[in-house]
Amino acid sequence: MYKKFIFLFCIVSSYQCFSNAIYFTITCNFSASTIVTNVSCNGGNDGSIDLTLSGSSGYSYQWSTGDTTEDINGLNAGIYSVIITDTFACTLSISITVEQPAMMLSHNTLTLCFGQSYSIGSHTYSSSGIYIDTLISAYGCDSIVATILTVHNNTRNSNSV
Repeated sequence: MYKKFIFLFCIVSSYQCFSNAIYFTITCNFSASTIVTNVSCNGGNDGSIDLTLSGSSGYSYQWSTGDTTEDINGLNAGIYSVIITDTFACTLSISITVEQPAMMLSHNTLTLCFGQSYSIGSHTYSSSGIYIDTLISAYGCDSIVATILTVHNNTRNSNSV
């Protein structure tokens, strides 16, 4: 991309002004690289974008979030865009994606005998039903476990004589 500039100037001698113009073109040639820190847990807001610029100077930033700093953080998963302008009014527009891990879902189907129980997390179940538990991983992320539990009753056949 090129920017054209015109500078007008006047050379003054005794009683006259000789005006002249200088035309020149500036090549807009700067670039940006990004380091993205994705969100650590599904639904979290700890993502960040770190910009590094080269090729010019005097940058200003306009993010889709409204931020005007070089780097942004505290981000949810999503697409973020920034318009970077340098000293010569050259612009660079980029979009960056911050991702998140998939929600951790699992299911169990269990059959127990009467008198037995099943424990998951801090819960213990001993009757038939569908149970939903939310567990926290070592990284602080939620995982959801659905358990379909069937408990068979003890039935005895007795023959009387």
